[in-house]
Amino acid sequence: MLVTISRLASASLTVLFLFGATAQTVSSQSLPMTSAEAKASLPDPTRFRVTINAADLSPDDQQALGQMVLDSVIDQHFFGSVVAFFPKNSNQMSISTSLGLHTPEAARAVATTQCETRRRPEDSSCREIGQILPENWEPTEGPILSAEAIAAFVQLSDDAPGAVVVVRSAATTVWEMMGGEGVRDKAVEHCNARVEEAGLSPDCDVVIAD
Repeated sequence: MLVTISRLASASLTVLFLFGATAQTVSSQSLPMTSAEAKASLPDPTRFRVTINAADLSPDDQQALGQMVLDSVIDQHFFGSVVAFFPKNSNQMSISTSLGLHTPEAARAVATTQCETRRRPEDSSCREIGQILPENWEPTEGPILSAEAIAAFVQLSDDAPGAVVVVRSAATTVWEMMGGEGVRDKAVEHCNARVEEAGLSPDCDVVIAD
């Protein structure tokens, strides 16, 4: 059973119980998109949903877990992942959560890495039991960006001078947006520099470019 909780900040919650549902995956897209194409397809950065799919938890426990994840979300939310394991001889899950990534896959990878650093060899394996996704989002829609990056793009792109370029890191929360002519390479350079500052390999790509 999959528990889905949708939320608009400071709004009431809607809880849906969906049977036979499966986790979403992102299909390939044609990137970069123009600003006009992106605005027509971007999800609302203020609305998101938390899904919990853990067959070994009761419906009440799944709902409680979904509410706990929901309560932990402040400004950053999608894309996120909830990964968990059972310590040996324990019935209580150890949970790791990631937030603010640009794709479900990146969110899953970050949460899984966090989980593996806590798991001992004798514990159960780490597995994804939940996702934080845009509300009413389909994996074929795009471009795929975090809520934070989308909110900035929506707010600033109309006032940006000239062309707009949005760059994201494939594996981290880093993104960069610049306006003006000839800023594409500079945006990628700045994005990669921030990723390298975190001790990771540069992996930024352009997702929106006019």
